[in-house]
Amino acid sequence: MKITIATLWFLATSVLALDRPKLQIINTAPRAVEVFWLRPEGGRASNGKIAPGKDTTINTTLGHRFVIVDGAKETEVVSSARAQEFRYGPAAQSQPKQTPDSPSYDMRQISGWTVHVNVKLIESDSPALEKALLLLRAQLDEIVRVVPAKAVVELRKVPLYFSPVYPQEGAHAAYHPSAGWLRDHDHDPAMEKAVEFTNVSIFEAETRRMPNFALHELAHAFHDRVLGFDHHEIEAAFQHAKAAGKYDRVLRQDSERRKRLDKAYAMTNAKEYFAECSEAFFSHNDFFPFTREELRQHDPEMFALLEKLWDTSLKP
Repeated sequence: MKITIATLWFLATSVLALDRPKLQIINTAPRAVEVFWLRPEGGRASNGKIAPGKDTTINTTLGHRFVIVDGAKETEVVSSARAQEFRYGPAAQSQPKQTPDSPSYDMRQISGWTVHVNVKLIESDSPALEKALLLLRAQLDEIVRVVPAKAVVELRKVPLYFSPVYPQEGAHAAYHPSAGWLRDHDHDPAMEKAVEFTNVSIFEAETRRMPNFALHELAHAFHDRVLGFDHHEIEAAFQHAKAAGKYDRVLRQDSERRKRLDKAYAMTNAKEYFAECSEAFFSHNDFFPFTREELRQHDPEMFALLEKLWDTSLKP
């Protein structure tokens, strides 16, 4: 194979592009907009148009400026982080502004999801982080295999974040529905409607306890973003199960696969009920019912509802 100077140049620039800061612009407006790079020496260069509901990711340089043109209106965006998301649309004015204290992220693409990794994790515990990302990939790959394709499209819209453990908080995974809660707890409000993992140090042990806890958190996102947390059928099924005492004393499994009797976490509220049952429906839960067939037998009302809400008829 003959290697030309042009080929070497292409390979070198491709590698450099992978390591450059990335700016993702999401168009939530009801019409197409156009993005322009503002040249430092003056003038502008088009980065193309973004259709309504679509997005574009630009490889850029920190400090470079862009403008979103929407008819006569122009909105400026400055590249200020290695991985940055900007939503343009009716709610654009309320989105959090980047500050010098805002976390910096390294952005990865894993199994179709965008994963934002806090650079402090890379600097402090890179081996554990990389192992956690491999385990995450296995969980996401399973989701793609077992969840209906139409639902996977929605789940892949949910950003994933890896962060260090916060002071006064234990290592965990969580879906964040509210930017207000994040601000009140000194967390990055950019994680609104996203899933955050602060459990890198115990990721492997958590996987033994809950083989697909990413599915649990993404089920919360599906409940909120697609179905609505006020979904009356989920609430009704939860109240029926609670009144029947179906989950008051069931087996639960720890990270060493030891089992004991306990009240199911699903009875915390309707949100956890939906997420826990979705784990059993598609994968394996850490509380009984552990599997799809056990859920079918133990809670036929919720089983039928999950078939409907996840639209499993779409999966061969």
